[in-house]
Amino acid sequence: MKKSTLFLFLSLFAVGAWAQAALSRDAALERRRAELRSALQAARVREAPDKNQMKELTTENFSVSRQLSEQERADLRQQLRQQRRDATLNF
Repeated sequence: MKKSTLFLFLSLFAVGAWAQAALSRDAALERRRAELRSALQAARVREAPDKNQMKELTTENFSVSRQLSEQERADLRQQLRQQRRDATLNF
């Protein structure tokens, strides 16, 4: 009787330890996921340009006062056609 009680106690102890190890492993995985999620969100915030910066970039780089002439537009269209032809031939 003592041996069966001891065996039962040790079995329950082993199952409890195994369950606790599984819970701690799950908690560690969840903690790691949370850390990665917060690191990725912080990186996105750092890389995302501010709306005011975007507005400044677009207004600085593109001036409305300069218009292309008909000849310049025709030249650009011809260059684009040539680039497209070259790109299709390269494949």
